[in-house]
Amino acid sequence: MTGYLKNLTVILAVALVILLTWQAVPAQGKPGRPKPQPTSQQKGDLDRDRDRDRDKDGDRDMDRDRDRDRVSVPLSAQEKAVMMQQMQKNRNHLMAVGYRQNMLNFAMNLRLQLERGAVDRDYAKGAVKEIKRNFKEMERRHNTHKKEMSAQMREQASEMIRAAEEHHERIRTTIRNLENAANSSSDNSRQMLMHVRELEEQLRMMEQERERNYTGATAPAAAIGAIVDIAPIESP
Repeated sequence: MTGYLKNLTVILAVALVILLTWQAVPAQGKPGRPKPQPTSQQKGDLDRDRDRDRDKDGDRDMDRDRDRDRVSVPLSAQEKAVMMQQMQKNRNHLMAVGYRQNMLNFAMNLRLQLERGAVDRDYAKGAVKEIKRNFKEMERRHNTHKKEMSAQMREQASEMIRAAEEHHERIRTTIRNLENAANSSSDNSRQMLMHVRELEEQLRMMEQERERNYTGATAPAAAIGAIVDIAPIESP
């Protein structure tokens, strides 16, 4: 019986050593089932994922390069003057100036009639219609001019562009109020006069700011004069 227990003890000790040795062996070294290989579809999905990640990394690099290129470099006084001259000679800028002058002429004429107290309602409606039409054209030319600018020019002129668009927003509201007063069934001559005076003041402020911005780079007066074409007032 004692010999049997000795043998059993030896067998258990050997088994314990084998077990501990087995656990110490790395998993990849153990025999077992072979690792399943990905299918061709799975390989394609993995390749596409890697390509997508690589494209994203490339896009981020391009964005960083573009942001670095957009860093504003201050222009010298001479370079800024040249840039302003280029902007002022742009055909869309000149057309926008002409449409604004048309608006001012119609506003002045309407104001004079209202101040005399004998404005014809059809004339008032027609004048407001032309003011609104010229405003839409002025804004359209402004937006086209902005799109044509280079990134550097647009950045250097950002404050001027922002100021112009703020003027546009105020003018849009004034024209809407003027149109409502002109189309009212009751006599709104006082309201019309208030709104048309406001409009005239806003347009003159735009012109004053333009003159300040383009000092030293005046556009040919003949070119602007040729654009200012007061169309005949149509019946609304």
